[in-house]
Amino acid sequence: MKNGIKIKIFYDNIAGQNSYLIISKESALLIDPGFNGEAVHDFLEQNKLILDKVLLTHGHFDHVRDILFLRKHYDFPIFVHEKDKEFLYDERHNYARAFHSHFVLDKDAKVVGLKDGETVPFGDQGLITLHTPGHTGGSACYKLGNLLFSGDTLFKDSVGRTDLSTGSQNDMHRSVSVIFRKCSLQTKVYPGHGESAELKQIKLDNPFCQNI
Repeated sequence: MKNGIKIKIFYDNIAGQNSYLIISKESALLIDPGFNGEAVHDFLEQNKLILDKVLLTHGHFDHVRDILFLRKHYDFPIFVHEKDKEFLYDERHNYARAFHSHFVLDKDAKVVGLKDGETVPFGDQGLITLHTPGHTGGSACYKLGNLLFSGDTLFKDSVGRTDLSTGSQNDMHRSVSVIFRKCSLQTKVYPGHGESAELKQIKLDNPFCQNI
């Protein structure tokens, strides 16, 4: 717990995808529902928590799928960078078919498009949006104090792939540099896949970061 905030991590799924439930008092904010919807739902019910909002680091299927499941149980707005909004309605971009599945968000869902630097209100601080294109054109990280939820932009020992729709290797290099410029080395990074680590350890272990 930090400043009254608790973080619950869900990762037991076929894609090894991390979902992060940030809890403040009786409210919860979910980053990337992904393939963890049922586990998140059970946790919310057991702990009598209100799902206040959902944030997406990007629009790929393995990070968004269980929005549809959770919307059957809760009413919440969805926040995503404005450049990835279209992914929620287009399977050519979200790659649901690569998982032999489908994902198209219903038009009555409330979707809020974010821009770089915007704050998503939650708890006493809110989460600051960092636009970090590279994995997708609308990839974003969310900064909460000295915590960073990095999606598929930055992992402990690598970065996200850049060969999918709207991806860019040049953008990825710039975005990783932005993270190091805007976050201290003591920042704890919570990635979309794999283990969490402090930015100073990532700089040592991650070959993509050693020359930054």
